[in-house]
Amino acid sequence: MNRSVIALLASCLILSVHFSFCLWSAITESSSPQLNVHRYTRPLFVQPWQVCGSDFHTSVLNLEFRKHDGMQWLDWKDATDSISSGASSPMVRIEEDIHDDLRWEVAHNLYSVNGRPRFDRILQSSAYARAIFYVARMEQLSGAFSTDSLQIRLAIRFIPTTDQAYSQQISYLNFPAFSLP
Repeated sequence: MNRSVIALLASCLILSVHFSFCLWSAITESSSPQLNVHRYTRPLFVQPWQVCGSDFHTSVLNLEFRKHDGMQWLDWKDATDSISSGASSPMVRIEEDIHDDLRWEVAHNLYSVNGRPRFDRILQSSAYARAIFYVARMEQLSGAFSTDSLQIRLAIRFIPTTDQAYSQQISYLNFPAFSLP
């Protein structure tokens, strides 16, 4: 047989085994016989199925911050506006990733005691640490970093369902102030 035909057959065999493992891993999420298949697919070949058929978001988040200049709190600013060069900027994509992490933290770890919100679980999360670091870094890159404290908040703009009239509803979730070293 010709070498190119053998190479073609070997390539088809390898690709069919690869796609079979990926499909098997996607269909069976946590069975013990498929443990070896999951070891193969988990590092690199995980299919983000939520991209194909995700639910529509019911809100749009925006990360805002304000800083304390030693005397008073300054006005709230968008975290990326000072440094971003457009909607397709890598910084905007990083901020959207932080939004998703904070959305998850708020949905799963925000609770109240005696009618007051408790942020202790969120403040200990890596999502909050990433948000603080991101805001501090954006301020440092804009050249206006002279502060002793930062406070972040999520501006939540609710999206009405398609059967409801459009209305602009915005709510703010203010996190406690963070003192910088």
